[in-house]
Amino acid sequence: MPAPYFAKPFENNGHSAVEAAYRTASDGRSEERLLIVLLSLKGYRPSEIAGIVHRDTDTVLTWLHRRNESGFSGRMFMAETGNEGSPCRP
Repeated sequence: MPAPYFAKPFENNGHSAVEAAYRTASDGRSEERLLIVLLSLKGYRPSEIAGIVHRDTDTVLTWLHRRNESGFSGRMFMAETGNEGSPCRP
């Protein structure tokens, strides 16, 4: 069984920035992605996080990988389709 995958710890009190962003998130998708990162930083395994947010473990891993590659940036919240500048559909 492979070792669980976690979000990399933040430097310079970045964890607080994620918590603040989570508390002030204006849309459900961003809030969910921030929650995934926060739970991982608190030591929850991807499979546990998936159960909490009602998503597949693969989805959780996608966001953890994206966070670890990009840090805490706008890219973490971009659409997976590559249409980062496109408006949301109603």
